[in-house]
Amino acid sequence: MLFRVIPKLILALLCAACAPTFDDFSQRNDCGIDQAFNVQTAEIHPHFIKFRDLKKGFKFFNLDNNSFECSVVKPEQPLHMFEAADAEAIYQESKILSDGVKEIEFFNEISQEQTFSETVENLCETMQFSFMFGLETASGPVIGCQLTAQTQSAVMFRKNNELSDAISIAAIKIYSPLIKKSLR
Repeated sequence: MLFRVIPKLILALLCAACAPTFDDFSQRNDCGIDQAFNVQTAEIHPHFIKFRDLKKGFKFFNLDNNSFECSVVKPEQPLHMFEAADAEAIYQESKILSDGVKEIEFFNEISQEQTFSETVENLCETMQFSFMFGLETASGPVIGCQLTAQTQSAVMFRKNNELSDAISIAAIKIYSPLIKKSLR
C-alpha cells in the first residue's frame, strides 16, 4: 500500500513545486518596454508603479529615476490601484516619461469653504502624497506634493488669484487618473 502512495505523493509535490504562483515576482518580472504588454492593473506604491499583465507578468516603473527596472523589493499594500483604461493610460505615460518626455496636464478645482492651503493639504492627503513643499512666485504661492522626497515628479497647486476660489493643478500625465479620482 505504501508503494502505491509514495509515487503519487512525489508526483503531486513535483507538480506543486513547478506551478507558477500569481505573485511570483522573481520569475515573472519583465523590466523592459514591451509593445505587446497588455496592462490589466497599475498599482501605485511610494517609490514605484507595478504594472501587471496576466499572461506576461509584471513591470516596475521606478518613480525616483523615471525608468523601468527589474530589481524591486516585493511590495507592500499599494497606495492606489487602477484597472483597465486608467491602468493602460498610466503605463503609456510611464513609457513616455522613461524617454525623458514630461507631458503636463492641467486641472481646475474650486476650494469650497476651505483655504487654499487646506484644500491642497486635503487633496495631497487623499492622493497619499506625503512630501509637501511650497514656493513663493510673483503671482502668489504655489504648493506641491509628491509621493516621497526622492520622487522625481510632483503635483503642483496654484491659486488663480486672491479674489477667486479657483485652484489650478498641474502634474505630469502619469498622475492624471489619480488626480481625477481624488477630485471626485
